[in-house]
Amino acid sequence: METPTAGYSYVAPGYFEALEISIVRGRSFTPRESEDQAPVVVISEATARRFWPKDEAIGKRIKIGSEKGTMSFPGESDPFLASSEVIGVAGDVRSLDLRKIDESYLYLPLSQRRQWTSTLLVRTEGNPAPLLAAIGHEVRRLDANLPVIAAPLNTMISMDPFFVVSRIGGVLASIVGGLGLLLACMGVYGMVSYGVAQRTREIGIRMALGARNVQVLGLMVREGFRPIAAGIVAGIAGSAAVSRLLAATLFGLNPMDAISFLGVSLLLGSVALVATWLPARRATRVDPMVALRYE
Repeated sequence: METPTAGYSYVAPGYFEALEISIVRGRSFTPRESEDQAPVVVISEATARRFWPKDEAIGKRIKIGSEKGTMSFPGESDPFLASSEVIGVAGDVRSLDLRKIDESYLYLPLSQRRQWTSTLLVRTEGNPAPLLAAIGHEVRRLDANLPVIAAPLNTMISMDPFFVVSRIGGVLASIVGGLGLLLACMGVYGMVSYGVAQRTREIGIRMALGARNVQVLGLMVREGFRPIAAGIVAGIAGSAAVSRLLAATLFGLNPMDAISFLGVSLLLGSVALVATWLPARRATRVDPMVALRYE
């Protein structure tokens, strides 16, 4: 039987509050448990679903690590706990892979008496930039030989290679999407305005028979906008289907983003409206006899 694997982090009691990770059941660590490195563990919701799909995870005991000792990262030995009690279940996060929620993740109590290459998280109410120098100064005051890198959390995360590649892909996709939208607007405008211009003779006949400018404009706009409206509806349906296939790459975004769908639809609809109204308005101002001779 293959031994299940899980990601893990050593955290202090205030870790979950600092990152706004909710404790959905149970509790977090107490300062005493962290200091004594008590055999307790907080697990993610996905971990609870994986190991105890039909039972309550709180109070269960699990074995963490191997007696032989393993090393997933250079200079850091993986934890070993022969029996550790689950005291809390935390909300799921994406720490191992931005594309999906962590399948299994454990949080172990961090003791200040052990030497770790640690990350200190500080939560602020406003802009954290002015505090970076002060944080570095306080750490060096405690240990002048300790190297310190202080930066906002979003800056630290954006330095991750996978995040950089994803951001480059996002920028390129935005550029391609913008160019595609521009070409779509040009195509819609050209097609609709050409279709209305081809009806100049018809407009002249209607004007000669006594139709008013407002009536002709209204007719041209309604008939010109009808296929555009059908195309927008079909485009929304197709985009919704494709966005579900791309949902795994939309980190933290809703694939059914109503603002994006509505914004693009309004833009293309506006372009079609202008493309219909301008040539129709121009045709109604032409003398009916000239319009009748239009080829």
